[in-house]
Amino acid sequence: MATPGTNPIENYSPETQYNGGIYSALPMKIANDLTVTGTTNIAAISLTDLTVTGNTTIGDATTDTLTVTGNSTFAGTATGTTLGAAMNTISTGKVESITSTSTAITSGNLLNVGLTSSGTLAAKTGATVNVAESMTHTADADVTENFDSVKIARTVIRNTGGTDTHTTTSQGALLELANTITATTGTITDTVDGLKVTMSGNGTGNGLNVTAQATGGRAALFTGAGTTVSDVKIVGSGAKASGKGSLEVTNSGATAAGGAVLYVSATGTPAATTSYLAAFDNSGITATNNPQAVFINQKGTEAALAITAAVQSTHFYKIATMNSVTLWMGDGNTANGALSGTAGDILFNGGSHKPEYCTGTTNWTALV
Repeated sequence: MATPGTNPIENYSPETQYNGGIYSALPMKIANDLTVTGTTNIAAISLTDLTVTGNTTIGDATTDTLTVTGNSTFAGTATGTTLGAAMNTISTGKVESITSTSTAITSGNLLNVGLTSSGTLAAKTGATVNVAESMTHTADADVTENFDSVKIARTVIRNTGGTDTHTTTSQGALLELANTITATTGTITDTVDGLKVTMSGNGTGNGLNVTAQATGGRAALFTGAGTTVSDVKIVGSGAKASGKGSLEVTNSGATAAGGAVLYVSATGTPAATTSYLAAFDNSGITATNNPQAVFINQKGTEAALAITAAVQSTHFYKIATMNSVTLWMGDGNTANGALSGTAGDILFNGGSHKPEYCTGTTNWTALV
């Protein structure tokens, strides 16, 4: 066993084993395997394989199994495990803990995982970072598991302890996913999903559960640029029970004047008269039971449906078109000779506030 201040311990082959402690103030280099079962204190270490079952410290005293306070590099093989930890009796401990109290950190990372490959590449499969859990309960007893497989928590606190006239601006994201595709030459066919969640059919948990508590923040924001596809698509397959749907929107708050539980708006220039703000298409069903396309259950004394249409022709508003027949709303003026319609069209509030029907072009006749 070397004592502090002596020459480095290096180039032991084929295997070095110490049942006691190793103490070296100088770098330690071993070409082959090293097994340490005692307390070890080494200034720097470079190994092909390292197995530690006792207390090991590199650069600082600690009671953890392995603590690194300097710069360390682990070089592995093509198929082996470069750094592994077997913690088969762990209960409340940590396999790996990275902490920092730095007040000077700017663009630094506490953990950086990088894969940069260039050249004749093999076909990558699997995962770059893999977190896999398997919990098998074999005892005849109840057990309640309540844990997160991965948890990311961010806390921002401002406390100057006195008069404070300045502001901390918190930006960024708790989790950012980015997929960049660049085809300098040739073609890249990219069908990568930004986020993919697969839930077991045996559970009842949500595939995505978002709770936003800020009154000025959204629970979700989707910004898409699709032209031949929908920006958001919900595909349901189960037979929906009464009061349930592939999309369910509920609101328990008191909606303000002009507000809505579901609000749909559009800007820009629609390409045609068949460019819809909202479309309901039930044509793909097997209409054995002849279901209704839209159902409105209104409570209160106001109308179940309120429509404000732009003026189509002086004094007349186009309200709805059903199978080429149009319903019009007037302001008490007759449409006869003033409004061009299709035979069968109906005008409400026509001349003398009476309904009128169209017999062709600008010919309109009062119904009563």
